[in-house]
Amino acid sequence: MGNIFTTVIGVSDLDVKDVGEFIDDLRKTSNGGVSIQAVCADAVYGLEHILQALKITIESEKRKIILVDKPEMDLLLRISCTDQISRALKDIGLRNQAPGCFILFSKEKKKLIKVTRRICNTHLKIDDSVLKPNKTKRALICRRLGVQLNKFLSNDDAFTSYLSEKAALLTK
Repeated sequence: MGNIFTTVIGVSDLDVKDVGEFIDDLRKTSNGGVSIQAVCADAVYGLEHILQALKITIESEKRKIILVDKPEMDLLLRISCTDQISRALKDIGLRNQAPGCFILFSKEKKKLIKVTRRICNTHLKIDDSVLKPNKTKRALICRRLGVQLNKFLSNDDAFTSYLSEKAALLTK
C-alpha cells in the first residue's frame, strides 16, 4: 500500500503464557520499526476487511486525523468499528487458546520480514484459513455491532464494504 509494507498472519490456536508480553517481545524485535496489531480471528471478516481498515488508518495518519496517537491502535478501533479503546480490546483483542490474527505494517521492509520470520518460527500454528469470511463470523460481528442481519448484508463483498464504511466514519 503505497510505501507501506504489510503482513497478515492467521494462527489457529494461540498458545502463549502472556499475550501482551508476547506482542511486546515482537515489537522489540523490530526496535520500533514495525507497527503490530493482534486481534481475535473471529473479528476479522477476511483479508480485505483488514486491508481496507489499514488503508483508512494510513490515510488518516497522513492527513493528521488519526483517532489515537499510534497507528496500530487506530487500526484496532477501525477493525472493531468503535472509538473506545477499552471496548475494542474487550471485544476483539487477541485471546490465548483461541484463533488470532497478527497485522504488521512498516515502511521498512527488512524489519517487517524480521518480525514476520520471528512469528513464523515460534511454536504458533500458522493458519490463514482462520481469516476467511463465513456466516458465523458475520453473525458474531453483527451481534457485536448491534446490526440486524438482512438481505444486503448476507453477501460477503457487501458486508466487507459495510465494515469499511463504518471504519471510515469513525472520527475523533
